[in-house]
Amino acid sequence: METEEYFEKISEKTDKAYDVADKARDQSKDPEDKVDIPVATDLPEKASSLVIAAMFPELEDQGVAGRIRELEDEYGKNDERVSFQIAREIAKGRFYDFDDVEKACNAGIRVGVSYMTGGITTAPLEGIGDVKVRTNDDGTDYLAMYYSGPIRSAGGTASAMSVLLADYVRLGVGLDRFKPSDTVLKRYSTEVDDYINRVTAKQYSPEREETEMIAENVPVEVTGSPTEELDVSNYKDLDRVDTNKIRGGLCLVYLDGLPLKAPKIKKRIEKWGEEFGLEHWNWIKDYLDLQKELHSSGDDDEEEDEQDEEKKKYTPSDKYLGSLTAGRPIFGHPGRKGGFRLRYGHTRTNGLAATSFHPATLEITERFLAIGTQMKIEYPGKATVGTPCDAIHPPVVRLNNGDVVKVDTREKAKELERRIDEILFLGDVLVPYGEFVENGKKLLPSPYVSEWWDKELEKALEEQDVKLGKSFEDREPSPEEAFKISEALGIPLHPKWTYHWQETSPEKFKALYSSLREQKWTAKAKRALEDILVQHENKEEGGIELRQEDVKVFQRLLDLENDHMVKVEEIGKPSDIPEFIEDVSGIEVREQAPHYLGGRMGRPEKAQRRTLNGDPQLLFPCGKEEGGRMRNLTMSYKNGTVKEQIIHNRCTECGEITHYSFCRECDAPAEELWICSDCGEEYTEEQDKCDDCGGEWLNRYRETEIDVEKMMEDSLENLDMRHPPELLKSFRGMTSKHKHVEPIEKGLLREKHNLYVNKDATVRYDAIDLPMTHFKPKEINVSVEKLNEIGYTEDKNGRPLESEDQIVEMKPQDLVIPDSDNTLAASDYFMRVANYVDDLLEEFYGLDTYYNVEDKQDLVGELIIGLAPHTSGGTVGRIIGFTDAKGIYSHPYWHAAKRRNCDGDEDAILLMMDGLLNFSRKYLPDMTGARTMDAPLILSTVLNADEIDDEAWAIETVDEYPLSFYEESQKYVKPWEMETDIQIGEDIVHSDEPYRHGYTHETTDVEDGPNQSEYVTLDEMSEKTSAQLGLGEKLKAVDEDAVAELLLQKHFLPDIRGNLRAFSGQEMRCVDCNTKFRRVPMTEQTIAASGKTTATCPECGGKVLLTISEGTIKKYMQPSKEIIEEYEITPYLRQQVLMLNSTLQSLFGKDQRQTGLGQFSG
Repeated sequence: METEEYFEKISEKTDKAYDVADKARDQSKDPEDKVDIPVATDLPEKASSLVIAAMFPELEDQGVAGRIRELEDEYGKNDERVSFQIAREIAKGRFYDFDDVEKACNAGIRVGVSYMTGGITTAPLEGIGDVKVRTNDDGTDYLAMYYSGPIRSAGGTASAMSVLLADYVRLGVGLDRFKPSDTVLKRYSTEVDDYINRVTAKQYSPEREETEMIAENVPVEVTGSPTEELDVSNYKDLDRVDTNKIRGGLCLVYLDGLPLKAPKIKKRIEKWGEEFGLEHWNWIKDYLDLQKELHSSGDDDEEEDEQDEEKKKYTPSDKYLGSLTAGRPIFGHPGRKGGFRLRYGHTRTNGLAATSFHPATLEITERFLAIGTQMKIEYPGKATVGTPCDAIHPPVVRLNNGDVVKVDTREKAKELERRIDEILFLGDVLVPYGEFVENGKKLLPSPYVSEWWDKELEKALEEQDVKLGKSFEDREPSPEEAFKISEALGIPLHPKWTYHWQETSPEKFKALYSSLREQKWTAKAKRALEDILVQHENKEEGGIELRQEDVKVFQRLLDLENDHMVKVEEIGKPSDIPEFIEDVSGIEVREQAPHYLGGRMGRPEKAQRRTLNGDPQLLFPCGKEEGGRMRNLTMSYKNGTVKEQIIHNRCTECGEITHYSFCRECDAPAEELWICSDCGEEYTEEQDKCDDCGGEWLNRYRETEIDVEKMMEDSLENLDMRHPPELLKSFRGMTSKHKHVEPIEKGLLREKHNLYVNKDATVRYDAIDLPMTHFKPKEINVSVEKLNEIGYTEDKNGRPLESEDQIVEMKPQDLVIPDSDNTLAASDYFMRVANYVDDLLEEFYGLDTYYNVEDKQDLVGELIIGLAPHTSGGTVGRIIGFTDAKGIYSHPYWHAAKRRNCDGDEDAILLMMDGLLNFSRKYLPDMTGARTMDAPLILSTVLNADEIDDEAWAIETVDEYPLSFYEESQKYVKPWEMETDIQIGEDIVHSDEPYRHGYTHETTDVEDGPNQSEYVTLDEMSEKTSAQLGLGEKLKAVDEDAVAELLLQKHFLPDIRGNLRAFSGQEMRCVDCNTKFRRVPMTEQTIAASGKTTATCPECGGKVLLTISEGTIKKYMQPSKEIIEEYEITPYLRQQVLMLNSTLQSLFGKDQRQTGLGQFSG
């Protein structure tokens, strides 16, 4: 099936689902009488619909999307000038004549920012809190941008460009510039400093002069609503500043946006600033000069020298070791020998920040590193997730008996696991070239690997016009073959027989040379074999037995028949060893490991159903007390009524009040009621104020006695149920703007199928994002016949798909969902959801069933909606298979369409029909962020490659890297400095086949690895910490004493201190009614420091307890004491532990017995 036909099938299936859902919604049983997720087919429609549907209905059907398409034809897709132009045209009234300039600018800027951010993030809806026209001290009007926290979803570049866009709109409507006073400028710099020092540390910390220069020159006011409880430290009570509190949105723009993205702004101004009348932004050049001056060290010549030197080397970085957590191991310190060897390559399941490891590596790290586990990595990005690839170098270990073994299969790793004494080498980490493009990092020298040798062989054969007579496509050459090829063609020795010569010291190499010649093995010689990763057996009598292949390599490379001891004695440093070998053998040996990368475990892999706090199953109030501690609507039903705020509507036929959008008695739609909060007068239309009392606060709800008993019985009767379930969990009260509630039937059916509701009335499943461009049918647990049915008829080479072992290219919107035994599988959960939807259609809406699912194979071909937590738009996907991994495999472009990558990001999926039937934006909580974020306010049905997050465009599309790539990598160049051209997604995004990707390294089985991290398997935090430290002791690349110190510094001691601070200012809580008290209630009873109490609650008489117990504070004290006893810890840190222990003893008394961390699960 061709891509165009594939997209047509997706669209047709989506339309069918909408037809069914529209029939159901047309019955007025939901807050809206139509599906509340509008479809958007392209970026112009997404960008306009997201804002227009939510905030500016006046612009509906006014041609905004069409005009954006015209601008795209003029400037190009995703061009920021499109955003600027459409924003100004809306503000100037081209599509609708707004009442005032303020609202016009508001609409234009939001649509412009929406286009700039892909029409999917919440930035234009809530990242911009408001747009106002304000007055300068001289009486002129200017534009003010009110930013709030969700602007971070736009990213630094878009948040900075939104300021430039607002200025362009300002000029278009004839407003003056913002003219701040000197005091206001100082308020900006003070507030930004306070945010960094008192709220949260940021990537970049500007000097006060920088902040004031930006504030003075930006022609629009950057401001915002207060987001923190903290007041600014100075410059309060200013006339033109609305608040004394810290404004988080403003600070994000002044930290992540304008200063960091100033170089990009400069490029835009130079390129089209004059055309758009933005020459007054040329001050940005002066700002960059100031920034350079303030943050440079030394004079320019010295700086240039340092930069030139930096181009030639790489300095290992330990940033990834920050925020170390107990139980999550360090796999390697920065640049330490024995860590992960950097290797370039792209597999079927890496890219978009994901990298690949040998399956045996995943196993011998005691399964802390599983498929989908996040790892904080040293280079080139900040984080990654691991997937298997068995075509790369496996780990090498030393066993308890002294044997050194290359662990080349996962089965072998399992067999040897308990016998491993030291992990000498972790194996390769396979990093795609595209990761260096995306992160803007210089390429580190490639090790000499088989794919490089293949290219040199190919070149030599071509240049010398020689035929080899043998093929090494499916196998590696023997030592004899490798030597003959090198001698005949003058190319380096094959990597399989090139040892890690530079990893050992000259002294140990001399010992090895002597032992090989004399056959008398010493400890130093053995250690040399371990350093250069040569497999061998350690004999009881003290001898060493080498494999015959390695004996031949040593004899030939070291010319053991002749005595070269004089030359050996001249070796002074490790790099001299390869030179000696080349001298005596005449064969070039290349470096095997120019760079090792460190890493540590981040978040464990995840795949599980989404639940809210309290595990609710229905959006309906059970009452603060009536539902009990479990928030049980059945308990409220038994009580009869609940007094809570709830929406009020009136039946259009009988005139009775109903809390639904329909009248159950008349089966007729209900009309809206607006109720004056002062006098209770009711209106059928929204009004500015009450006609009776003049009150200005009219709501759709009021506090009332809700007849839960009758509403429940009506729902039970409607579903032909006799009794409610014993436990039907709901909410104490509604948080949506108008207190909308769901029909109780929906909750009853969810409970029947053991499902849980999200804030927007959908049922979701969360999982880690994993990339996949190709698959084998057997890997996704679906038959070839079933794949043929859904359009997979050919393999990647165009041959008919007939075997489960053929490799198939994945379609861009297809995904493979979790089917793991270690968690509630997505396949099982969505079978329940499908059955729930069918019951809902049949029993509540009176329509035919839709899914008719009997087993998980029936889910193949069904559509889902994918949604990232910081976005406001869903993306259609199609289920094609099932994986044992705890993650969602999909084409990287599908993840990028959600504006996500695969560095540990976790997203939600929901069955399409569930979303269409149940989602309503009227259910969303009325809080900043929650109103629009993590909600499918629009739906993208077809994935356009040129409209996704451009990070995916950096993924290479080639099947192999050219020889020149490996050669140029030795020069520490950045990707754009290379002469070698490697095709990436950006090069084909506008071609006829923008979704086609190749890969450089094959993988036998993408599921060949543990599917659950040991971190998840171990229950007690003490077990996790013990395993973490134990693994560190085995790893050559890890200093276990340093790990122990980091554990104390980064986790245990800060936790103890933080809990001590919280303990001193904690609240008390009633265990029955959950009432909280700032201090012990005024009764005769007391509370002991341990939390044991006889105090009673004055509200209900229940027991009052402390919210922070002694155990919470002390849980890491015993492990900390054990660490300072077992490991070499600095005296300063040791004293800190002992002093904290003394503090705890003075507060709580000495322990009567020893307690370990196992008493408190982590």
